[in-house]
Amino acid sequence: MTDDRTDRAGEARDAFGERIDDLRETVQQKAAAAKGAAQHLYGRAADRAQGLAGNVDTMIDDQPYIALAVAAVAGLAVGLVLGLSLGRD
Repeated sequence: MTDDRTDRAGEARDAFGERIDDLRETVQQKAAAAKGAAQHLYGRAADRAQGLAGNVDTMIDDQPYIALAVAAVAGLAVGLVLGLSLGRD
């Protein structure tokens, strides 16, 4: 009877180990897929940022006064928003 319990315990342990191995493999595959997707999105974002930076550089070179005015308006807007949010407290 003890041998029967030992055999069943061994079988259960082996089945559990196999299930854990399957689960580990599934998690590794999903992690690799997520990593690939994240790298792809990062690459796209980096390309867009470089393109935008190039466009801004071109605008500044071609129209420096307009670029200065845009920066001044953006700074004023940020200042107003911060001033209003700090004034509420």
